[in-house]
Amino acid sequence: MKSSIHRIVTTLSVLALSTSAAYAATAVCQCRVIEVGNHVPGGVYVRVADAGITKICDLNVAYGRVTPADCRQDLATAQLAFATAKQVSMWLDNAPTTACASVPSWSVGMDLRYFGLI
Repeated sequence: MKSSIHRIVTTLSVLALSTSAAYAATAVCQCRVIEVGNHVPGGVYVRVADAGITKICDLNVAYGRVTPADCRQDLATAQLAFATAKQVSMWLDNAPTTACASVPSWSVGMDLRYFGLI
């Protein structure tokens, strides 16, 4: 019994440490917006040329450090970039990688630090 509990505690500790270390990167994307949309009730997602479809915010509740008011501004910026074929700079904290091209589609849990037109 004591051995089983020790194994469980050890396994959970290793998982907790590996999970926090795996998502400590900041991905910086500087490219065109290919797609933008609001997935109801899930939030605002964008797809930029180098990365997959990524959740950047939620119009109804805070998502990471992005408030609903900030989200409306980010959505407007994404729509403007899409409509005018302008590039954006998007910084995603807590990303699984630093390479924008390696951010997998439908990624959630990343924290948008910056989103703006270049």
